Amino acid sequence: YGFNKSHSAAYGIVTYRTAYLKANFPVEFMAAVLSYEVNNTDKIANFVSECQRMGITILPPDVNKSLLKFAPERTTAKAEAPDAIRYGLSAIKNVGEGAVQAAIEERERNGEFKSIEDFAGRLDNRSVNRKMLESLVKAGAFDFTKEDRASMFARLDQVLSAAASMQRDKKSGQGGLFDDFDLGAKPQKSVAGTPAVTPWTTDEVLTFEKELLGFYVSGHPLDKFRGNFESTKLTPLSAIEEITETKGSIHVAGLLSNVAVKYTKKDGRAFATFVIEDFTGTCEALAWPDDFEKCKEHIQNGNVVEIRARIRKDDRSETNSLTAQDVKPLKQRKARAKPAEPPPEEPAPAKPKPLVLRLDAARHTTSDLESLKTLLLQHPGDVPVEFEITPVTGSLVRLAAGAEFKISQSKALVTALLEWM
Repeated sequence: YGFNKSHSAAYGIVTYRTAYLKANFPVEFMAAVLSYEVNNTDKIANFVSECQRMGITILPPDVNKSLLKFAPERTTAKAEAPDAIRYGLSAIKNVGEGAVQAAIEERERNGEFKSIEDFAGRLDNRSVNRKMLESLVKAGAFDFTKEDRASMFARLDQVLSAAASMQRDKKSGQGGLFDDFDLGAKPQKSVAGTPAVTPWTTDEVLTFEKELLGFYVSGHPLDKFRGNFESTKLTPLSAIEEITETKGSIHVAGLLSNVAVKYTKKDGRAFATFVIEDFTGTCEALAWPDDFEKCKEHIQNGNVVEIRARIRKDDRSETNSLTAQDVKPLKQRKARAKPAEPPPEEPAPAKPKPLVLRLDAARHTTSDLESLKTLLLQHPGDVPVEFEITPVTGSLVRLAAGAEFKISQSKALVTALLEWM
């Protein structure tokens, strides 16, 4: 900084203190940073990426667990300190702080909410409106009920009508015959003749989460392309900013968004700017007229593509972006899998060789761990399981799973686990 000494000294002290907090209290520090930007979904997305890089889990919003803003949370009773951050309810788009504060106070006074009907009925109808409930459902804040999000969304009018009727009865001093039985605490069942609600697709669920929260919770749109990202041919987008050598081309792949077609001032030819996203981050890119003309059918929002590009450095901001030279659809490639070993003819030794599963911290999510957990528990046996983990930074780590996850290495299980073997 070209400031005077007093100004530079103040910046130095602030920098030292925040660096100390981030190093020694990372969960609390990042929760505070996220809470400071609670109304800026774009910045939240960047800070969530930093949390993931640091190994901090971001827990989804939950009307029974979330606070007004982001808060440190222990994921297990044995945890010595907070090891995760719970998403703040007021950080969800279209959810106002006043309504959230009222919901938290009601939860603390009278206990957790048991259903979406219970939530709407216990709060003043001036606080709860359709837009708020839509956002809470789409963001997964009622997932604790185990009811499908599309089903809840389809009957919001019914929920709001019942809540309004309950509020009117409370104000007039009237009570229902079954009030003490808490019938509203359970999700309402479909009435005969009511058309079945089609569950949202995975892509729809993820789109809603990205729109309202700034990041994906239930998975990632690129999950089915994980095998492609094992290739060393592709450069992770998180590495773009660190590249100082700008000669030659690189290959990247990911999901396109924010596609905007623009026109040159000189001759009015079309070119495009867009954002590409992979498992590690995002990067801005553009395609000049000649390249855009030959690739424009592939440069569309929502397309998953592979791009050959050059690094473009902005001299003023000193940031890197991409200039696309060729864009083509990314063809799905299965993850590499080691061939399953045939069962031994001799009796298994006392200590069988462990089954090793590969995980990449930059690509795999909690949904992968849940899938693995389910598969392993369905095939109990005596074969131990180990995880070979590729961290975002650093060298490979080998971890042994608990004894309760020992398996019988059947053909069916091996087939199901090929993606991670």
